[in-house]
Amino acid sequence: MLAIALPLTACGPSSSASGAPAQGGSASAAAQPGSGRRVPMQTGSGGEFVSPSGNISCEVSTTSVMCETNSPARSATMGSSGSYKVCDGDSCLGNAGDGTPTLRYGQSTGVGPFTCSSASSGVTCEVNGKGFVISASGISAA
Repeated sequence: MLAIALPLTACGPSSSASGAPAQGGSASAAAQPGSGRRVPMQTGSGGEFVSPSGNISCEVSTTSVMCETNSPARSATMGSSGSYKVCDGDSCLGNAGDGTPTLRYGQSTGVGPFTCSSASSGVTCEVNGKGFVISASGISAA
């Protein structure tokens, strides 16, 4: 996991990861990818975040996304094709860095072709309309 820690919620609504104006919107717990407020990643090449519950963490780069749940221990890794692989067990987990920013419910973020959105029901990550939803309940296609 990356060791860069810049609070996502401290970034202003004036720009997104692509440099384009961020889209406004209310923070809805049932946000779909691309809806709600988009916040930039820590760098132009990616970053990481945790869910408000702290159970889900994700790392996003310009070439892939990896998200994991601490309990139960599982992860999903997705490349630019939109196909993803699931791994179960403690050997599938990394550690989010100290000070990893929280992606609040109703917010989305991303870099390159990837977008991840946070909702109380889990985190959805997509690329070109394909992807996965990860939660304490499991990992499924978006």
